[in-house]
Amino acid sequence: MAEIEYTARERARLDLISDKLIADARAAGLTLTREQVEYLPSVRLFVLSDHDAGGALDEAKRLPEVQAQLRTHALRNALNDSSSDLHTKEIAAMSPARRMSLGRELEAQRQAVEAATPKPQMTAEEEAAALKMLRGISHPATRLAAAREIGLA
Repeated sequence: MAEIEYTARERARLDLISDKLIADARAAGLTLTREQVEYLPSVRLFVLSDHDAGGALDEAKRLPEVQAQLRTHALRNALNDSSSDLHTKEIAAMSPARRMSLGRELEAQRQAVEAATPKPQMTAEEEAAALKMLRGISHPATRLAAAREIGLA
């Protein structure tokens, strides 16, 4: 696609709508990039005119990459719900290698989401209190588990 030369005002509108769509997608559990957002027709229409970009997220959900994410989310939800038909039929019909592959994909996505979420930062006083509490635990495995739980290990 040909690169569009935006004015400063249009670039500001593009940044605004891109940030909003990426945040809305993240809230829905999806990942969008600026490049994907920039090439959506409704976003271009919003940037170049005063039209509403209300359907841009729905339009983004029709992108092949996002469709794959939606399918994975649906499959993950079905896997988590052991009473669902998909869980009993689809998973049972998968080969052991495919089940392992699916499990690895889901775990990689979970770790990516976990890594993307900001970790709460403790103040110096909170960290000192937590370290004092950890010193009071004599069993090493219990101390390590407690340190991991509060984010110090």
